[in-house]
Amino acid sequence: MEYLGFADGLPSLNIDAVTQDQKGLIWLGSYETGLICYDGSRFKVFDHTPESKPNLSSHHVRDLIIDAKGQIWIAHLAGIDIFQPSSLEITHRISLAGRDETVKGRANCLYLAADGAIWVAVTNKGVFRFPTGDPNHVEFVAEIMGAMYINQTPDGIIYCVSYDSGMHIFEKDRFIPSFPELVYDENNISLIKPIENQHGHFTGFRLILPDDSTHPYRYNAQLKSFEPGSPADGITVNLSPDITKKMLEIASPLDKTSLYYHAFRTFEDSQGIIWVAPEYGGVFKLKSRELNFTICPELKGVSLRGMIEKPDGNIYIATYDGVFQYFPKENRAVLMEGNKQAFFFQLAQLRGDTLTALSESNGLCNYVLRPPWLLTKAKAIKLNANKDPSLYNSIPLDNEWWLAGNQQTFRFRPSDLKIEAFSTLPIQPDVSSFCFKRTRNGLIWVGTTEGVFALAPDGRSVVPLPRLDYRLRDQSRINDIFEDKMGRIWFATHTYGLLCYDPTTQYIMSYDESSGFVSNETYKILSSHNEDRLWVSTFSGLQCIEISNNRIHYFNESDGTSGSEFNTGSFLQANNGEFYFGGVKGLTHFNPNSFNPVSLSTAKPYISELFIEDIYSNKITKINFPNRDTLLYLPSSQNTLEFRFGSNDYFRPKNNTYNVQLQNIDKNWVSLGDVTTVKYYRLPAGHYKLNVRLNNNTDKTYSQTFSISFTIDEVFYKKWWFVLLAFIFILSIAGSIIQMRRRRYKREENLRRAIAHDLHNTLGGKISSISNMLHVINHLKETGEPFQTELNQLIEQTVKVHSTMSDVIWTLSKRQKINLGLVNRMQDYADKWLKTAKIKVFFEHNIADLEKPIPFTIQHELLLVYKEILGNIIKHTFSEIVYISFISNPDKSMELTVRNLFEERKEDAPSSGQGIAIMKEHIARIGGTLKIAATEKSFEVHIRLEKTFKRWWDK
Repeated sequence: MEYLGFADGLPSLNIDAVTQDQKGLIWLGSYETGLICYDGSRFKVFDHTPESKPNLSSHHVRDLIIDAKGQIWIAHLAGIDIFQPSSLEITHRISLAGRDETVKGRANCLYLAADGAIWVAVTNKGVFRFPTGDPNHVEFVAEIMGAMYINQTPDGIIYCVSYDSGMHIFEKDRFIPSFPELVYDENNISLIKPIENQHGHFTGFRLILPDDSTHPYRYNAQLKSFEPGSPADGITVNLSPDITKKMLEIASPLDKTSLYYHAFRTFEDSQGIIWVAPEYGGVFKLKSRELNFTICPELKGVSLRGMIEKPDGNIYIATYDGVFQYFPKENRAVLMEGNKQAFFFQLAQLRGDTLTALSESNGLCNYVLRPPWLLTKAKAIKLNANKDPSLYNSIPLDNEWWLAGNQQTFRFRPSDLKIEAFSTLPIQPDVSSFCFKRTRNGLIWVGTTEGVFALAPDGRSVVPLPRLDYRLRDQSRINDIFEDKMGRIWFATHTYGLLCYDPTTQYIMSYDESSGFVSNETYKILSSHNEDRLWVSTFSGLQCIEISNNRIHYFNESDGTSGSEFNTGSFLQANNGEFYFGGVKGLTHFNPNSFNPVSLSTAKPYISELFIEDIYSNKITKINFPNRDTLLYLPSSQNTLEFRFGSNDYFRPKNNTYNVQLQNIDKNWVSLGDVTTVKYYRLPAGHYKLNVRLNNNTDKTYSQTFSISFTIDEVFYKKWWFVLLAFIFILSIAGSIIQMRRRRYKREENLRRAIAHDLHNTLGGKISSISNMLHVINHLKETGEPFQTELNQLIEQTVKVHSTMSDVIWTLSKRQKINLGLVNRMQDYADKWLKTAKIKVFFEHNIADLEKPIPFTIQHELLLVYKEILGNIIKHTFSEIVYISFISNPDKSMELTVRNLFEERKEDAPSSGQGIAIMKEHIARIGGTLKIAATEKSFEVHIRLEKTFKRWWDK
């Protein structure tokens, strides 16, 4: 028996019904909670709250059945809901009116008959029937007030049990009262509680009288009636007082009724597990016992070690409390007086009345057994004082024994009671040996704390091939060695489980926690059924291996063993073939030949829940899992997936182990142990298949592999059509840029040529003027007339020609650092014009640091205005200092400031204002502003370019 309660996550102990859908999920009906789905690991609740999907009509669920279409019929206080588990939808909501239309029908019980008809017991109305199982076709059968239960006996007779009028049998389309006739007192109502068998058929009932006395009745198929007595095939659950007390403590203070008041509703699932719902107290799971174990009361709680059998079949057992004599026929044990404090590990030999024991406190000891079975020490053989005297095992070889000790291996001669250290094994003095095995080929195998060693028949030490495996080498304790009929060597290890070595193939197969065993700490190996089955005691229970098919069976306290933790060397295979295994809680005795495993249908895994981006998704419910062709199509934003799964094997589900493999991600199977959740983060786009397989209750053989396929869509910018469009767009942009650059280059070239052409024309006129003045000066010189004025004009005109020629060359240049060239040109003008006139010049700028070149149009207009400013300084003032600032501001504006400090103005060259007008005209062409501020001995010209410069900057 296994129990499900609050500690296992069950949301309510008030469970009224159990059923199983076609996928394998278990559904529980709770009068307090609603509908509960169970996948062997977790519970999911559906109730009447708005948040529940779906939303039940009432959370007071009394009964559940599955119809032929796989739909769940839910009986509750508001009627019937029909639930589709594959889509998690309510398909029908049925209200049973009956004859009294003013009272809402409270459905209390459902029954699916063999002919497909669905019967309904409605507490306050009577009995209804859906003749064909069609929810749209219902008929009223009989008015039975207080109808609480309807069912069918094993021979097909339908009974209805009510609170008010006892029992009724259905005959010829009508219900008639049935034996026994019960008389009810309104003030002292007696109760009838049905009893069902494992198939859910009505086989009897309990009659609970007003004085709380219980009287069982059983169904008599021959008389087709009920008679006093318990039904032979009825399900009864015997609870320990501790469990009963715990249940009553958890119960509401208003509902502390005894457990026998409640009905036991039963259901047998696809694996042969019987579910029992007692209305209150949780859920019980029952499984047919496959093996009968015997526990000795006197040895309960005693830690057992070695065992030895007398010829009469009685057994001596070594313990840490002394030596017990056990009588199998009486299942009784007696502690041998006189050695209650001796720590015995193994009983090595029994000859007559002499018992030889290996002790962890006294080494090798001989004891004489005398009536009345007092145990007295005859003689003890002490080892060297500096050696640990503990001995663990022995093996008889010819005329001597080998003894396994804590620090060495010893040789003992019983003839003269001589013991000596055995030094031929290649092991260190501090290595402990635990077991020996002499195989059919003559090799003597020794299991130690440092792995396995072997000796040849001639006594020569050999290094066996298994020692090359790390699991049988250094720091690996070997507890037992066994040779099967095929010559394979089995090793029970302390850390790596059970290892099987095949000398023919030199292959080692492991049985451990990752492949089916419940524990990696194994102790003793015995065989039965002509060595077709191996029995292994472990730290976590007793396990049986069917060698032919690798099936593993597991037994612990719930199966009747004394406990789950067994001891090293604590075993005995009696002469009659029965097995004895000892553990820390006593003796476990059984006959291995009586073990006939029940052949159940193969356990299957299933995916019960799917979370996408950590949000529950009902997409998985629409999949008829396993369906290898089913695909989930998910967008690229939903690529973090968590799968939760279970199996249809619900007896000891925590011992089931799972393996998963996500194709395209996992190269090999990934063992999850008993974990039933796997999560994948940020999966890239692609097609995937999640494979799930199951180890059924520590069975080394795997279940059928089930798969679910899903596809994660690619992000839109990686799809072929987007890449193509992007490529076309980039080509069009690149073409547009190339065309724009070509047009801009052409405009710049035209502008360069136009500027150069204008300058060239200006330069030609000025050169012609110079030539004419040279003729005039030459003529005046020949005639002896003064020509100083004409000479000054010639010098001035020559300077302008030089400046103009520089402008032509600079304009036609294609240097990359155009901004630096502009600044250098402005400095050259200041040096040639101002410094030549003995004027101090201070020039500051940050224009050369700009990454973008200033357009030629702006540069050209600025230079014209700049030269006009410098020319006016020389023409109109006797200047001393000139400050020039050419700055680019953070707000994407540009400023040119020229400040002139002078002593006095030139009276012969007054300003006409025409130059200022020309400068403003040039600045206006490029969208700038020009301001002039003048004092008595200074004037300042400020040029600001803002809008035009910003537009150029943002291009």
